[in-house]
Amino acid sequence: MKTTIQITGLVITIIYASFIAWLYVRRPTSLAELKTQAIVQANVYHINQPNFDEAMKDFDARDYNSAVGQLNLADPAQKDSTTQYYIAYSYYLLGRGRIFNDEDLFNKAIEADSRCLDNTPNHIFEIDRADLEIKNADTLRQKLIYGLKHTTSSLNPLNWFKKR
Repeated sequence: MKTTIQITGLVITIIYASFIAWLYVRRPTSLAELKTQAIVQANVYHINQPNFDEAMKDFDARDYNSAVGQLNLADPAQKDSTTQYYIAYSYYLLGRGRIFNDEDLFNKAIEADSRCLDNTPNHIFEIDRADLEIKNADTLRQKLIYGLKHTTSSLNPLNWFKKR
């Protein structure tokens, strides 16, 4: 009996120490973040579908700022490839300009695009939407990187009137 109690106490201590170590490594800033991280760790993470649906309505209405906000609410752990792709695409559409592109928005788009590719098998992500100009994450990344470069062709006045 005494040995059983000692073994049980040791097991409980090891589990508790593991939990504390996990908290120390993850460093959640709120209980909601702790809950999200635990769900991801348990491999049962899903996006918040109502927020995603609302984001798609905003995206289709070309309200990209609202779409990004809803998409961030839909995927707080930033683990869903589709959601991260739409965030990157929204930042791309918000950041591209007639003469110069917004570097901050393009950098945010590159970060979201990287998260998208990191969460997909073989780092390949494609979306099947006829109304989107760019249908895969690699092409979007190339456009974003090219958009951050300052070249003399970006000062060509004829380019200012291209369809955006």
